[in-house]
Amino acid sequence: IAMSSYLRVDAPQKGLALFNDARQRGMEMSVNPYNVAIFSEKERWEEALSLLDEMQERGIAPTVATYIAAIVACEPEWERAVQLLGEIDNPNTNSYNAAMSACSRAGQWERAVELLREMHDKGVTPSATSYSAVMNACLKSERHDDVVALFNEMPQKGVAPNVIVYEITIEAYKALGQEEKANELFEAMEKLAPKK
Repeated sequence: IAMSSYLRVDAPQKGLALFNDARQRGMEMSVNPYNVAIFSEKERWEEALSLLDEMQERGIAPTVATYIAAIVACEPEWERAVQLLGEIDNPNTNSYNAAMSACSRAGQWERAVELLREMHDKGVTPSATSYSAVMNACLKSERHDDVVALFNEMPQKGVAPNVIVYEITIEAYKALGQEEKANELFEAMEKLAPKK
């Protein structure tokens, strides 16, 4: 319980210190302390994967949350992040989002689009965050028409755009020289903003 509380207060290194102390004392571990420890290793993917291996060697089955934490840690190594996604028996929206975010940060727009299509094929419901990760990857790669196509696909898939999706699409329209369309979207986006 103490370790997981550090995640809520944004102090994962303290959670990791508690985990390491408990390990050194030979205390029996469950999945939750491992999840905290793996989450604490954000961007230190080798350490996160070492913990994932260790827990499996101890007979502790990783959960989807475990894999999500490991995928997030592997963002600098997008291929490994996608590989971890494939190891999940029943991936959910958040696990796909984590892998697509890794692809986006690496500029791997094609792989991000493939993962979005895979979500649809497997019946996993994408979110606005799913689309924003893929659209951002396309934007970074100057695939402006793809950004617009993904934006236009969202209502057909029952996904409402969020502010980030609007911002990405507005930027794509501007890059395409379609200022009027960008302005229309800006007005639509402003309606989403909370009134003061």
